[in-house]
Amino acid sequence: RMPGVLAATLSSLGLWLNTPLNWLSLWIVYGTLVLATARFMGAHATLEAFFAATSFAFVPLVLTGLVSIPFVGPVLSLAGVVWAFLLYVQTAFWATRLSVARIVISMLLPLAVMLALPTLASMLGALFLRF
Repeated sequence: RMPGVLAATLSSLGLWLNTPLNWLSLWIVYGTLVLATARFMGAHATLEAFFAATSFAFVPLVLTGLVSIPFVGPVLSLAGVVWAFLLYVQTAFWATRLSVARIVISMLLPLAVMLALPTLASMLGALFLRF
């Protein structure tokens, strides 16, 4: 068995290294869904141009790494998330040339679907387990 201090250190290091990879996978999946929704609404952007533009919007998420600092960390983390959201709206607007309202809808619709699918799956699972 590994000593507790070493196990905790390696676990923390793994979490620290895994967080940017989680943000990257979220950006790729969510960005693809946002672009698909935007193209459905009339955008003519390519996947390459869209990802090139929106990649800059995720830079403020570096501030989420400061969440463990007492008092200031959660505030900076929240500021980073809000800043990233606003930059994502701006860069998606620039890449797709849609109106801001359509961009916000194309950003919120995939998020709503991603949140609704597990809820729907659990409701269907409970329904089928009942019988």
